Amino acid sequence: MLGTHWVDGAPAGTEQIDLAGLPEMLSAHRRHLELLRHRPDAVEAFAVAHAVVVSWWARQWPEEEQWPRRERQTAPPGADPGWWRLLVRDAVIYPETVALTSVLTGERTRQRLLDDTGGHVPHTLGYAPELVT
Repeated sequence: MLGTHWVDGAPAGTEQIDLAGLPEMLSAHRRHLELLRHRPDAVEAFAVAHAVVVSWWARQWPEEEQWPRRERQTAPPGADPGWWRLLVRDAVIYPETVALTSVLTGERTRQRLLDDTGGHVPHTLGYAPELVT
């Protein structure tokens, strides 16, 4: 998930993280695979969900507890907290990204969206105020 990152011209050695103690990560992965198998729009929905959840991440809400916990649990000993936060973001937000993908691809959401837009597929979020709310 982390890919290869470089620090001072050398690989950082953090291509993988330990997910022990984070069962929500495995559950999210299973759900993600299920969505990819059964929902033709799951890839696009995941991209939208990722963008939304990244915007939530950027706000750094003080009441958020899960993301800081995941950051701490995955950080290697001696990791710079600021650098690690940047590196681990996509892994840390993965369960919420998959959950939002599930909502976006669900029949109930699709029907509410069509109801909100009078049966038309919206071109921007401005056309779907109920969904945004």
